[in-house]
Amino acid sequence: MSKVSDILNRRLKPGEGPPSDAIQEELARTFFSQPPRKRKRTPRTLFLIVTIAACLAFAFVVLKSGARVFGPPAKKGVFFIKDGEPNKYLVRNVFFAGAAKRFSRTDNDKIVFVNSAETGWANFTVEFKEPLNMRKVDLLYTARGQTGDECVVLVFVDGNNRSYRMEKDISSALTAEWNRYAINLGPIGKAIDMGNITAIKFEFGSLTAENYHSATIFLKDLCAAKRRRVKWL
Repeated sequence: MSKVSDILNRRLKPGEGPPSDAIQEELARTFFSQPPRKRKRTPRTLFLIVTIAACLAFAFVVLKSGARVFGPPAKKGVFFIKDGEPNKYLVRNVFFAGAAKRFSRTDNDKIVFVNSAETGWANFTVEFKEPLNMRKVDLLYTARGQTGDECVVLVFVDGNNRSYRMEKDISSALTAEWNRYAINLGPIGKAIDMGNITAIKFEFGSLTAENYHSATIFLKDLCAAKRRRVKWL
């Protein structure tokens, strides 16, 4: 109402009409809210909406599957294999088995998996010197395929010789480029003793991972890092 009072108290200039029109306009703005105008969605706004929806859908799939793909691991991660070289303080032995024996090898800064059979299984095993507690960590590895349509399936073995095979998901499908993959071990639950893990296996045979004959996979790093929590805004 202060603006209305100012209009009433203002002296008229020569030739200026009564302030009734100005008062009516000010009263209308003060006491009668005007309906907001609908803003037209520009192409940029629509693009942002579609992008956000796609990101949310991807996050839902990732959280449901228990696997994630992202950049470098946390600096506090513990490496079991780094640049193709096993950590001698933690790893007792590494070896190939099944159809992996014939052509698989260590090559400079990476380990090469080769599936040499059209049927059967093949794996690369990492055995630890002492059982490891992996209840609150993610397992991370850096890998790629020769053509980009290869897969790996991880298997965990505990101190009671029980094993758990991870399901095939986005962390199983490799590309022709180096990528760092992270496996959320939380979904394993109590299937095996995650506080007493003695070995980790990479299975890549025709039977276990559905890879083709002569499928070739390259592994550079394998490590464990403190589990990352998703923070919702």
